[in-house]
Amino acid sequence: MSQKQKIRTSAAALAVLFLAGTACYDKDDYDLTPGLVETQLSLQVRGGTNTLPADGFSRVGLVATISPKADADRRTVVFTTSAGTMVGGTAVQTTWEVPADASGEAFIELQSSQKVETAVVTAQVKGVPGLSTTLTVAFVPVQPDDVIEFTGFPSHALPADGATLTPFTVTISDSIPSASRTVSFTTTVGTFAPGTDTTVSVPADAGNTATVELRSPTQITSGRVRATVNGVTREVPVSFDRALPNFISLAADKFTVAASATDQVALTATLTRNIGMVTPNSPVVFKAVGTEGPLPSTFFQNVTVVTVVNGQSVATAVFRPGATDYRGAVTVTVEVPGHAVQGSVELEIVEPQ
Repeated sequence: MSQKQKIRTSAAALAVLFLAGTACYDKDDYDLTPGLVETQLSLQVRGGTNTLPADGFSRVGLVATISPKADADRRTVVFTTSAGTMVGGTAVQTTWEVPADASGEAFIELQSSQKVETAVVTAQVKGVPGLSTTLTVAFVPVQPDDVIEFTGFPSHALPADGATLTPFTVTISDSIPSASRTVSFTTTVGTFAPGTDTTVSVPADAGNTATVELRSPTQITSGRVRATVNGVTREVPVSFDRALPNFISLAADKFTVAASATDQVALTATLTRNIGMVTPNSPVVFKAVGTEGPLPSTFFQNVTVVTVVNGQSVATAVFRPGATDYRGAVTVTVEVPGHAVQGSVELEIVEPQ
């Protein structure tokens, strides 16, 4: 071989060696030895911890990193998970495929299930057997207040008047998906306005709140108001106390009564409220005062509690002074015990005929 031919042969050999040394990845680049997986493929949580509440909607970002010099046909990362759901990439049966970007990163999100469990997430380079890695994410018990919380409700007893409307407001997590943002309210006492239902559904607004109005019953009672969203329930107590009158009128069927065993005056008290009605079965007290002071309570007979008559709250009694020695004016009053509002009427006890 001539010297010239030798030079050409050496140059060609050097060119082959140069090309082989500058290729991005050949098959041998993926011949793994212990410890090389971590340098060629890593999987990490981005901007969070390896825990998620088991609420069915919380997510954490995961990043699989390969060499930025990887060949074009070996830049797809295939993700699988043993629990929860992957969000992002292209779903292929039970896997999700994500092409790595120019820096070699493939990003995907893991969404929790509603079960307390541990998800094992696997990342594998597509087309490269054996090049895979895993991490675990724990789905931990949900803190209910992080999902839904009552932020507006009464801290005192409400009037049992059958009409008062009281708002109950909850605030929900802004992470709850739009398809699951309807809050279901239930109550064990009263009803929800504007209808008469004990269960209603209310979509949360842009401020992540949902509000209902509870109409008071007419009974002195207590119960619970519950709110549920995305399977998480919170509840608050509610109680109803006696609805007292704002005004009482007292009417008599006549204004004089003889001091005898047979004569009497029929009294009717009408108790009204600005809203609703006085709680039925509320007791009332009738009193009589003459010019010289109080008269015996025995002058009143057949006293009734508050009942509803023709849509009004009324109580009745009979004023029968009997063979009393007293003659003269009498002021009769009626009130609900412990309440300052009174109704009154003026009578006169006269000589029997």
